[in-house]
Amino acid sequence: MEIYLMLNGIQVGPYKFEDVQGWLSAGYVKLGDTAWYEGCEDWITLREVPGIEEISIPKSQCKIEDHSIPPFEAYEGEEPYIFVSYAHKDSDVIFKEINRLNDAGYNIWYDEGIEASSEWPEEIANAVLQCSLFLVFITPRSTASVNCRNEINLALNEDKPFLAVHMEKSALPPGLRLRMGDLQAILEYKLPRGIYEKKLNQALDHLLGKKKKNKRLGPSNPVQFAKSGYDPDNSVKRKRKGKNYKGHALKDKNNLSNQNSLQSKKEKNRWLWASIALLTLSFLGYFYLASDHDEEFDFQGQTWTVPSIGLKMIWCEPGTFLMGSPERERGRKEDETRHEVILSDGFFLGTYEVTQSQWKKIMGTSPSKFFGPNRPIEQITWNEAKRFCQELSLIEKNADRLPEGWVYELPTEAQWEYACRAGTNTMFYWGSAIGPSNANYSLGNVGETTDVGKYPPNQWGFHDMIGNVSEYCIDWYDEFDASSLSNPTGPEKGLEKLSRGGSWADTNENSRVAYRIKSSMDYRDEFKGFRLCLKKIGSAFVQKKEMVTNSFIKQSQNPNPQERILENQKIILPVPEKPWIVPSIGMEMLWCKSGTFLMGSPIEEPGRNSNENQTRFSFSKGFFLGKYEVTQKEYQSVMGLNPSKNIGDQFPLEMLGHKGAVEFCRKLTEIETRSGRLPLGWSYSLPRIEQWEYACRAGTKTAYSWGNQITPKSANYASSSIKTTSKVGSYQPNPWGFFDMHGNVWEWCRETGVKRGGSFANLAGELRSSRRIRTGPDVKSSNHGFRVSLQSTF
Repeated sequence: MEIYLMLNGIQVGPYKFEDVQGWLSAGYVKLGDTAWYEGCEDWITLREVPGIEEISIPKSQCKIEDHSIPPFEAYEGEEPYIFVSYAHKDSDVIFKEINRLNDAGYNIWYDEGIEASSEWPEEIANAVLQCSLFLVFITPRSTASVNCRNEINLALNEDKPFLAVHMEKSALPPGLRLRMGDLQAILEYKLPRGIYEKKLNQALDHLLGKKKKNKRLGPSNPVQFAKSGYDPDNSVKRKRKGKNYKGHALKDKNNLSNQNSLQSKKEKNRWLWASIALLTLSFLGYFYLASDHDEEFDFQGQTWTVPSIGLKMIWCEPGTFLMGSPERERGRKEDETRHEVILSDGFFLGTYEVTQSQWKKIMGTSPSKFFGPNRPIEQITWNEAKRFCQELSLIEKNADRLPEGWVYELPTEAQWEYACRAGTNTMFYWGSAIGPSNANYSLGNVGETTDVGKYPPNQWGFHDMIGNVSEYCIDWYDEFDASSLSNPTGPEKGLEKLSRGGSWADTNENSRVAYRIKSSMDYRDEFKGFRLCLKKIGSAFVQKKEMVTNSFIKQSQNPNPQERILENQKIILPVPEKPWIVPSIGMEMLWCKSGTFLMGSPIEEPGRNSNENQTRFSFSKGFFLGKYEVTQKEYQSVMGLNPSKNIGDQFPLEMLGHKGAVEFCRKLTEIETRSGRLPLGWSYSLPRIEQWEYACRAGTKTAYSWGNQITPKSANYASSSIKTTSKVGSYQPNPWGFFDMHGNVWEWCRETGVKRGGSFANLAGELRSSRRIRTGPDVKSSNHGFRVSLQSTF
């Protein structure tokens, strides 16, 4: 049996039954936590899962351990300090660690053995709230400690600078893995002592905002990296002068001093010493980068790290290679005709496949079947991968970290195979045979994805080019042209897109470098992901037509911000603060401005549930939300079908599960994006639970948006005697103009399985503004519908 868990409002899993049982025994999860398994009609508690047992440790096995004497008193003062979280059972080791940090001049606050009292938890909480940096030492004891987990959650809730040091190999329980998975961490148990101490000090200095000593000044964008040879990860390989290497030496060293020759004669004497100093620094900077006048840089293996998501990329030099497979290769297909390909432009390509944590930072979703922050993203379509590239390009461009003419994009098929082969011509990039130590494929018996980088890289440093997940390319599928090709980009049109590299479920033959996979742009499964490419617009690799119609449409100088020109046609765009009508389906949307509200219900509210604790939420940016629930006419216009039970164009769409609602939003986003009517960085989606309640309350604090009492005149619910859905807008709107936020149909939210608002079949208590329940995501009912949001994804 596999079990899904709902932790912090987010669905995670599936997990093996025995793992969940172990976590329960260790205290990582509780019997009251929400769970779901295949065949279960609705979400239940772990206590209700068949076979689950609560195991307690006999008192005879429990003992109180002695711990080291605290090496110094906890810091008290006004200067920035580090809060240290650890398990008391680890005191012997941790006290040595923090004693070294204390000697190094860091201000340390820690629980140094003060006797427990009712005031002690409050003192610890205050210390977390006032600290400048939260440092936690991870061991199996600390992850099992309720106190440590509380401290960690408080620090993360307060957005404290956060650093985890793993002293031992420790599997984080689901709740901590969910929150800490993509945060900075140092693996002490994997590093030599000297390197670990240096790395820890550098991380602490960075998070505390201290200046690093001997800081190297380097280029601020990838083009400067490719031109200068600067390498933040010290992965540049150098070749001594005299060896045969084609090009890419640093140019005209004397030009470095020319920047200091612009002073006027009157200022020359005044700035003489400054000029000399600057000239000296220029040459020192050159020598620091080049190390020796007699060395040239080889950019093969050089990396560029994408600032917003921490994704590493390697530079691929221009070159020529044989694409496809020889006629005698085992498993060869007819569409693999071998031919010479010339790539005249260099490009960056991701060292690893795009991970789930990197995807979530840009897209805000977690669609993968196999959960893990460092596992590759999967269960996404080609269209969604393309969208990720567009969003990332926009973010980096707005931050002035993307040079003019460069974009993040999917690689062409030729770029992918060139980087995968890395100078080889064999069936696999390591040779002609494959085994479980080479890659994650079917005969490796892993049966799912693994963390990226687990297997050895190819000769250029790329990991998982074979296995794990098959990787989308930008090309339409077609058979090769057997003649010599220069910078191929595939056919201009087609029915299916390409992916390459095989997956965790593919056989030996389908894991070959030359093997080609085709699928529709809307197809999704747990076998496909992608690898990011960074290339220059205008190079032969970028399909100009796609660039014009998708992410880089130039806005006209029209003074009306709600208009843009696309191919000589005036296009109307949504503008914050103003109502918006979705052009393709006529859906009306209202703007919810940024603000703060109290989510949940007061203890005295009748019908209140335990998951309604009041919490203050703040929105730094606004969003659009549908004025009405999605109607059957709107749904059919996009999806071409109508699954509803109570038929009518203006009646709410129903009989739809959570996945169906998500798919509608995805397809609507695609339609509006292709039409040029959706600003970059925006997409249609289900509202988050807090966004839904914010719009529902519309500034009110009562049980319903109109007050604390409800009657059949207020909404369509069980006491209305209608017994089915009613036309949207049949009742009075709330103060912000939204209709049917209470009753008619339950409305799916972005969080998997969460629905809000009650329905025609529910009693009054289920319609309250704060009420939310969880249901299996595939459950379809005549009282399940949804409302659409339009919002920025960054």
